[in-house]
Amino acid sequence: MALEFNSNLCDGTQKYIDEDGSIISQDGLLDFHGHQAYSSADILLDYFQYNISKTGTFESINGNDRKKIISELETIRENINKESLSPADKIRLGIIEILINSYNNKLFYSGFGRKLVVPQKEVFLDSCEAKNMSGTDDEKYKLCIYKSIIPIFKDIMIQYLGYDSIEVKEPNTISSSSLRINERFYNYILMDFKIDRMQRLRYDSEQKRYLLTKEDFFFQEKEDILRNEILSLKLKYPHKEDRIPFFK
Repeated sequence: MALEFNSNLCDGTQKYIDEDGSIISQDGLLDFHGHQAYSSADILLDYFQYNISKTGTFESINGNDRKKIISELETIRENINKESLSPADKIRLGIIEILINSYNNKLFYSGFGRKLVVPQKEVFLDSCEAKNMSGTDDEKYKLCIYKSIIPIFKDIMIQYLGYDSIEVKEPNTISSSSLRINERFYNYILMDFKIDRMQRLRYDSEQKRYLLTKEDFFFQEKEDILRNEILSLKLKYPHKEDRIPFFK
């Protein structure tokens, strides 16, 4: 089913669209030690495994006691009320599941599919960026790690959890890992929106890692029909306003 067109979708703020078409603002999702008791940012900061660049080598963080970490994540998951899930809670559950799955692999980044490297604390604190920051050295360094981890949040939302992202830096652009781009975004493409396709990642329980999904040719014929239909309407009606009656 095509998403209902929202002319106010791109207002300069980062938002996501869930499977049902509900729009979720990023505000609040990424507060770390903010107004939300334990946000997605807090979970990523505390449990996403990163490596520290150290004189040409890498020191792994949070990777030595996988069973303990998995147990803590399972406890956090159990304490989330499943009967009345908010959009933020649903995302937190998804992130927790991704982290647990990744830690089930002996090598976290083999499970997750990406390695994150942050600068050594002493190196960062000696940088101009750190010297212009307020707060203690520990607070500055934690903010450095936060800034390194948070860009991964967007990829998690799109490629791992299947949300669509309304881009802020590119007007009228949506990033999605949907296999049915022309069906889902029919009305938006008809109104000259650009849809950036990203490949979906799904967990393989046997290999204990996230793998890129293969193209599903089951949808291809319908996608081709819709693509040609959209192109035809654009040629016939050069002005966007004249295409509105053809919304699905």
